[in-house]
Amino acid sequence: MNLEQQASNEVQEEIQELKTKIENQRTEIHRLTSRIKELKKITHAIINKVIIELKSILEDDSNEVGWIKCSERMPEKFGCYLIYTRNWVMHIAWYGRCYETKSICFIVASGENIPLKNVTHWMPLPQPPREGEK
Repeated sequence: MNLEQQASNEVQEEIQELKTKIENQRTEIHRLTSRIKELKKITHAIINKVIIELKSILEDDSNEVGWIKCSERMPEKFGCYLIYTRNWVMHIAWYGRCYETKSICFIVASGENIPLKNVTHWMPLPQPPREGEK
């Protein structure tokens, strides 16, 4: 085999390796895209449930609402909470680990991460009504 044929074979092998890598990346992108779609569905279901619960709270004036200052304490468990921010905005948010930064933060329905330093107060959401209750 002459030098030119050897170089051509090496180029063809490299091309084939790159094609394999590209196909593997496409497969991984497809897998990740599917997972993102699943997570969005789950997130929307959770948010809808929380909105329904919050509406029932707001309709019932007898519920005593107690805000907790973030400077006093933070939630003990990851979960959904009602939060109040430094910009005077109230959100229903998930308290947990942020995907991008891996730090603890509040995550609102839009997917925006709200750093703890931007939240002044929080409160737990009430339990849903029991069967037979108004």
